[in-house]
Amino acid sequence: MAQLLYFTAEWCGVCNQQKPIVEEIEEETGINVETIDVEEHTDTANKYNVKSLPQMVLKDGETVIKKFTGLTHREEIEAAV
Repeated sequence: MAQLLYFTAEWCGVCNQQKPIVEEIEEETGINVETIDVEEHTDTANKYNVKSLPQMVLKDGETVIKKFTGLTHREEIEAAV
């Protein structure tokens, strides 16, 4: 099953705007969302080449299906899920 990695940081204003959208998608679609603070998990952020925030990585197992960078509309994320 697909998983959404949500890369964020506490100080990121746009991340704070994205958070409720991600939470709604998780609740309504049942997709597994893993929220990752880039300052606490730099190794994971580096593994997925995170350069801008917020960034989301939709993956199935270890295969990356799609990446979203910046404030992303709910419809765009749901279409990929």
